Amino acid sequence: MRVVLLALHLLVFSTSVFSRSEPEMDSILSNYRLYLFRSVNLRVLDSAVAVYVAHYSPAKQWTEVNYNDTSSASWQVMGHLGRVETLAYAWADPASAFYQNASLWAVLSQSLDHWLEKRYQNRNWWHNEIGVPRSMRNILVLTRDHLSSEQFHRAMEVFAQHKVKGTGANMIWSADLGMHFGLLNHDEDLVAKTSQLIAREIKVSTDEGIQPDYSFHQHEARLQTHSYGSSFLSEAVRIAWELRNSKWAFEQEKIRILTDFVLKGWQWMARGIYVVPGTIDRSATRINALTYADLRSLLPYLRELDPQHKPQFDAIAGQQNGTGPFLRGFRYYPYSDFAAYQQNDFSVFVKTISDRTLPSESIISENLKGRLLNNGDTYLVRNGTEYFNLLPVWDWNFLPGITNAGSDLTIVRNSFAGSVTDGRTGATAMVYGLEGAGKTLAAHKFWASDQNLTVCLVAGLTGQNITDSIFTALDQCRWQGPVMTNHRRFDGRQGGRFLLPDTRWIYHAQFAYIPLRPSTIKLELEKRTGTWSAINQSIVAPPVQDSVFLPLLYHSPSEPATGYVLASCTSADAVKSLVAHPTWKVLANTGHCQAVVFQNKNVMAAFYANATLQVDRATWLTVDKPCLVQLVGNSLFVSDPLHKGEVLHMALNQKKYTVTLKADGTTTALTK
Repeated sequence: MRVVLLALHLLVFSTSVFSRSEPEMDSILSNYRLYLFRSVNLRVLDSAVAVYVAHYSPAKQWTEVNYNDTSSASWQVMGHLGRVETLAYAWADPASAFYQNASLWAVLSQSLDHWLEKRYQNRNWWHNEIGVPRSMRNILVLTRDHLSSEQFHRAMEVFAQHKVKGTGANMIWSADLGMHFGLLNHDEDLVAKTSQLIAREIKVSTDEGIQPDYSFHQHEARLQTHSYGSSFLSEAVRIAWELRNSKWAFEQEKIRILTDFVLKGWQWMARGIYVVPGTIDRSATRINALTYADLRSLLPYLRELDPQHKPQFDAIAGQQNGTGPFLRGFRYYPYSDFAAYQQNDFSVFVKTISDRTLPSESIISENLKGRLLNNGDTYLVRNGTEYFNLLPVWDWNFLPGITNAGSDLTIVRNSFAGSVTDGRTGATAMVYGLEGAGKTLAAHKFWASDQNLTVCLVAGLTGQNITDSIFTALDQCRWQGPVMTNHRRFDGRQGGRFLLPDTRWIYHAQFAYIPLRPSTIKLELEKRTGTWSAINQSIVAPPVQDSVFLPLLYHSPSEPATGYVLASCTSADAVKSLVAHPTWKVLANTGHCQAVVFQNKNVMAAFYANATLQVDRATWLTVDKPCLVQLVGNSLFVSDPLHKGEVLHMALNQKKYTVTLKADGTTTALTK
């Protein structure tokens, strides 16, 4: 990892800090104060302050804060400094009922002194070098003119715990602290150096940070768009807004990169404010994490920084406020192995994995059960509540879209993973693998999306030393209302586990799950109890009870090729009609080729080797190496799931094509 280290030597402060006037730097600090005031809900703030003041003890502590906690993730001792910060917001905000309240100041000052005396430390560097300095920075900016000289100096010493280093979000966090340290100390050189470091991090590259496809990586090749990427975006936009019209203002190119990250990456990888685990990695095991795409508080600053794109930002606000309309189209992120199919009524997200990307991480006691995340997870989102805060009661052996047997297998990364798209529709494919304890499970998996459908194919399914039954989880979401099949109906009172032979379709919450042929489905409709601490040890919260819908497609050992269709339908009658009159046809489902054609003659295919596909009686497609192909009208679209950038020789009937595939896995368009 590239590390940039800026040595910050603690200065000996003098009382001149209070009297020296630096209008430009003070103006930037005033911008930051305004940002802080805008970022809080006054009603919630004032209610919290009243409770904090009432619960404050003569020992300069709060009884509900565990001062002996040593957890490295959600460090409870930070609750003390967080309360001090909240008091500072209310005391400094002219709109607060507690503005410059003398009794509040007494509690604020004493509780601040407690931290300045104890200087609590955690074994996780992030708290000591980023978390604590960030809170102290805010307290200083809000109260500096009212602090005693000694309090100011000691608070600046705690603030000086930060170290400017790292990449991506970590660099933004730490350099932002360095910049405000310089602003508070009127150090122009430090402000210049740190603002330049922040600006340099706003770039498109294959380092950690914004990728060429506008996904976001942190902790190596891990997709973190709505986790670390969220911090990166919010801090970078806020800093750009703070520095506008100053000598340290960011160039317009940097603003454009932030806008493109939002418009080409962020919004497509979410549905409104809702995200799926694939874009936030280990953060998925945090409470409320699946709303991390919420940009509403940041949009005013984006509009001011880039007024040219105000209509697009307004459209995002509409989507996030639930007034729509939503996005329509297909986007693939080859640097992160992620695909999004967006329609006005629903979204489908597929997170695959390759030897170019990494499984989700489990560190600082988070994501304790996520060993299978990122391996073909398939999420259906309509209203956003499908998976929200459901993870404590998940069966982590059968994540949505995962094929598995047993509980001791882990991900095998292969080189074949990618998508092909015309921008409106598209297909994703991967070579799928699990292994562990002498067992292996392998398959080729394929997803093709058009109109209200996603056709999911599984071919070449093999297992070595597998003794448990093999299933694919068609979904695992919150149970929302009646569940119907071609044989029976389950209402909210009929929970349990059911083995359903000869199942032709299942209907739940306006989504249909249709096996390609009548199949055995193991249906779990259960009220389950789980705990956050089982998946994230740092979270102390009451047990969670929720209802789960989990349909499992049984794979017969005699049928190595199978599949199912995910469809958005308004009624069970619409499902029956779709099953009776399919608007798709599977052209191939083997270890060499998986292909589907839709009613509108949109053809999508994954070739795992040189092969020939018969599209119809008069149309044949031949390729000489692995690739993904889409035929739409008079256009051909091809991509390289191996990311080798080799020359592809392809023939469509008698017409031959030679094309150099793009080594980054993006799609090349040709004319038939």
